[in-house]
Amino acid sequence: MDKQSKPSAINWVVGLGSLGLAIFFSVLGGLALNQQQTLWTLQIAKQHELQSLTLRNSQQELQQQAQLLAETIAADAWLVELVRQAYALQSREQPDIQSLNAIRNQLYTRLAPRWRSLQGTRAFSLYVHLAPAAEVLLRVHKPQWFGDRPATQRPMLLDSLRQSATTAGLVSNEQSLSMRAIVPLRVDSLEGPINVGALEVSLDVLKNLQQLDHELDAGVARHARFGQPRGRLQRRFLHPAATAADYPGPSA
Repeated sequence: MDKQSKPSAINWVVGLGSLGLAIFFSVLGGLALNQQQTLWTLQIAKQHELQSLTLRNSQQELQQQAQLLAETIAADAWLVELVRQAYALQSREQPDIQSLNAIRNQLYTRLAPRWRSLQGTRAFSLYVHLAPAAEVLLRVHKPQWFGDRPATQRPMLLDSLRQSATTAGLVSNEQSLSMRAIVPLRVDSLEGPINVGALEVSLDVLKNLQQLDHELDAGVARHARFGQPRGRLQRRFLHPAATAADYPGPSA
């Protein structure tokens, strides 16, 4: 009986030892896997934090650039005077279209060379609006399109005119995502300072995100689709004798 029980006991010891080793290595494998997953989680969190910080810095940089551009261009006294004249004409019961076109021509002649020279630094769109409804007096980047009121799509524009304060921030619509800066144009009157219009600068944010995506190689930019522009706005040619006609056109 003793001789028969010895192999059995040895088998039990070997079996229990193998089972113990299997459990031991399984626990070690589980711990290693958990450590690796923890490391991955930390790496992903750090990468996300880096991307978020980069995006915030990029957004802040764009906002500062847009505001600086708008404030610099709006400091032109001749620009403010031309807008004041247009505001006075627009306030009449029957605005003088020919005189408004002449002012628009002068504004374009004044602003277009400066706008073109700054495109090499960063491409941007430039608008001149009339108070109080923020009607587009001139799109320097698209001078043939004017007379619409984009403030219905961009409340920030009206807020800037009402509060007489420079504003800047992100604006999205069906066509784009942009960083915009708006500077009210103020003049003195018998009743005190009044807003006669506003100057607006727009920087394309999606192009900047695509550049970040290329630099970080981390999927920062996302593909976005926007619908076709809606609505109609007034198109007139830059000539004092031009006639007004309605055409479908961009709302940007």
